[in-house]
Amino acid sequence: MNDMTKNSSKIQQTMRQKLTRLFLKMTWLNTLCLILLSLSLPLSAQSTPDYDKAEQLKNQGAFNQANRIYFIALRDNDTDLQALEGLSDSYFRMQRWKKAKKQLTRLIKATPDNEVKELALVRRAMVFGYQKKWKKAIKDYQQVSEMNPERSDVWLSMSEAYEQLGKQKKAKKAKAEYEQRVQPQTEAQ
Repeated sequence: MNDMTKNSSKIQQTMRQKLTRLFLKMTWLNTLCLILLSLSLPLSAQSTPDYDKAEQLKNQGAFNQANRIYFIALRDNDTDLQALEGLSDSYFRMQRWKKAKKQLTRLIKATPDNEVKELALVRRAMVFGYQKKWKKAIKDYQQVSEMNPERSDVWLSMSEAYEQLGKQKKAKKAKAEYEQRVQPQTEAQ
């Protein structure tokens, strides 16, 4: 029996060694596969989205096809300003207000450029207007008026939003701000 136990122990040890070698080979193969995969990833991330094609598609009314291009870009970089701007514009033109607002909000948070932020705020305020969320629209218009006080269209839109809320005094004040900014422009002409 003792010989049998020794023999059995030797077999178990040999099996353990074989399994260990097999595991190490598999681990090495898995590691190699992961390395090769990671080397190929940057190559796919380097391909730039065809924003011109997306614009063409939007202009043809093929919004969903254009959106696919923007989604691919955002999958690789979730703060891609051009993709956020294009996607928000697409949803805006489709009158998909909730989705447009979501993308505009992402764009506003992502962009360091005040001009882009200003345009995104105006567009989001317009979305709020279409949704009859006048207080939120006013808040965005006020933010734009602080960034660019000479922008007359914002004052007029703010006036209209105040009117929708029944706040006539504030509507008149915003309208006066609008007229003050428009008047010098008409005199210059």
